[in-house]
Amino acid sequence: MGQGLPLGTHACCQFSDRDDKRRVVADFVLDGLQRGHRVAYYSRDGATSLLAAELGAVSVKELAAEGRLVVGSGQVAYFTGGDFDGPARAAGFARFAEQTVAEGYPGLSVYADNGWMPAALPDPAAWLDYELRISHMVPDYPLIGLCGFDASDRTLSAELVDAIHPVNVGRELRRPTNFHLSRIGDAIALSGELDNFTLDDLKVVLTAAAPLLREYGLSLSGVTFTDAACAAALFNVVQEVSPEITDVSPAIAKVWRLLGMNRPG
Repeated sequence: MGQGLPLGTHACCQFSDRDDKRRVVADFVLDGLQRGHRVAYYSRDGATSLLAAELGAVSVKELAAEGRLVVGSGQVAYFTGGDFDGPARAAGFARFAEQTVAEGYPGLSVYADNGWMPAALPDPAAWLDYELRISHMVPDYPLIGLCGFDASDRTLSAELVDAIHPVNVGRELRRPTNFHLSRIGDAIALSGELDNFTLDDLKVVLTAAAPLLREYGLSLSGVTFTDAACAAALFNVVQEVSPEITDVSPAIAKVWRLLGMNRPG
């Protein structure tokens, strides 16, 4: 059963165990190959044992030799010279997608073990900025990105990981958090429900998103509910960052009005 993710999708999966991971990753890789995509697979150390049962050891080598399957180490590909540069990494994937199409493929499907990476950064929250850059970049390219997070990856909470990925794949239908940042037009879009349970995560995500909000603006049309605390926190962040506000949902406008806060921007 293929994931069936359309081109332009940035997704994540938080695996419950190794069997779950093998099923999801193999499904994603096979789906990409069946659609004629070039598939890139980045495990932490470059090992392909997770795919061997589904593709076969010989098949992995043959597909790699043909260029249809690119196998790499996340440690090498993401931490060039030992350092991580989020904007450069996002730009690199954009070039990779362009090169893939130039070579005759209809698209590029990329899977990476990302869960260990935030802990490898001086500030794990910096990983949020990278993921948000990927979410903004991917829709412009014939590219599908699936980020994998093992059950042991707890440097960033499940809620934070979910909030910065527009799409979630896996067994669980209910997503870990009720709000998400994605892209509408060129703007960064905040959507979902904001309440006391999401307040701390909302502040962390919006702080990480500040550079992108200044560059692309903020859409608030998708927020369907907010309590007073989240509305005030959102108002304060908007005042500090000063992004262009493309639109505000009635739910936010009403609470801002009740709190005596004029619409920013």
